[in-house]
Amino acid sequence: MSTNYPAHHLASEGALEALQARPIKELTQVDDDGRTTLHWAAATKGEKGHQCIEYILQNIPQQQMANQIDHTDESHWTPLMIAASVGNATTTGKHNNTALLKIRSGSNT
Repeated sequence: MSTNYPAHHLASEGALEALQARPIKELTQVDDDGRTTLHWAAATKGEKGHQCIEYILQNIPQQQMANQIDHTDESHWTPLMIAASVGNATTTGKHNNTALLKIRSGSNT
């Protein structure tokens, strides 16, 4: 992963507080592999990944939401496909929602 995309790196680490400190415009940037911040958060297992997914979905501009959710990387993978492949279909703690459902619905709750 390129260091030119700090939000991507933070999402891949599940570093929510640091991700929140980045400019919102970085959430929709596409890296050299065609991945968005949502792709990287979807690949991050556990509660930290789920929290990053929630934050990203809450802060992506509404007019860009569908494009971000359905965006395919160079391997033709969407964030939803990545979440499924790494087993990110478990409940998100107290919210009892899955990462998969959050990504697919574009939910911000």
